[in-house]
Amino acid sequence: MTNRINTWPLVTWTTILIFCCICIGYVARAQDPVDTWSVEIGGNVVGSGYITFLDDSTLTGYIIIKPTTGGIHSSAPSPPLGFFKIDGEWATDRPNHRRGFFTGSQDVICVPTGSGLNIDLEANSFSATVKMKTTETGSEPKKLSMTAQTNNGPMQFKGKPPVPLTDLDGTSWTAKVLTVTATKPHYTTHFTEFFTLTSSDPDLPNLYDLVDGTGANYSVTGCVLLSAGNKMAAQIEESGGTVRYVRGRFNPKKEKASLTGYDSDEASVSITMTEQNND
Repeated sequence: MTNRINTWPLVTWTTILIFCCICIGYVARAQDPVDTWSVEIGGNVVGSGYITFLDDSTLTGYIIIKPTTGGIHSSAPSPPLGFFKIDGEWATDRPNHRRGFFTGSQDVICVPTGSGLNIDLEANSFSATVKMKTTETGSEPKKLSMTAQTNNGPMQFKGKPPVPLTDLDGTSWTAKVLTVTATKPHYTTHFTEFFTLTSSDPDLPNLYDLVDGTGANYSVTGCVLLSAGNKMAAQIEESGGTVRYVRGRFNPKKEKASLTGYDSDEASVSITMTEQNND
């Protein structure tokens, strides 16, 4: 009688091992980025940020938006302003065209402490077009144009592939702050503030925490975002609860930034930041 070796357990475990390897490989691959964009935002608000489309049909990113005018606390519902961690879903409905939706939470990045300021951003629908450019190895993304219908009204996103920017981690700054009240008579106030910028999160490039911020008998905290074209945007909160939403341009050669915007008291704000040189 011939002895037969039972190979069923070997076959079974080999099959299971191969299946697990396939699943692990799929999970690792499923969250690879399709493309990442440095975006500038327009519409009822303006802002900057970064958005990544992933190949598992999700998207993620982080943005900051500020009002285009005052009236933050008008009779209309308060608009979502400041920093948002965004997450959503997308699909391609025709070549180089995408549709989807996303939400933006203020519970993750630079969370404001002021009452009534933490309002989520909701984009029930967006439409995006991606333009490609031909390269020696094929093609690669060149430009993103996206319109989102949100609780801030229509928002337009113009995106380009991100490029290396100046590293501001560990830099110290002097800020000259000017505020003008919204109601008459208009009162003008000048402040001087000092603070340091530190990298916020290695997974969130070009985002910095504003730390060790001091003014005359108050402190300041916040976040600063640097984006394509040396655009800079910031959300800065005073210890009294007032939050500023400002945006402008950073000059890396002069180590200086000029930002304008509004605060949660509806005052207009202008800030000139100069990097400290202690040599």
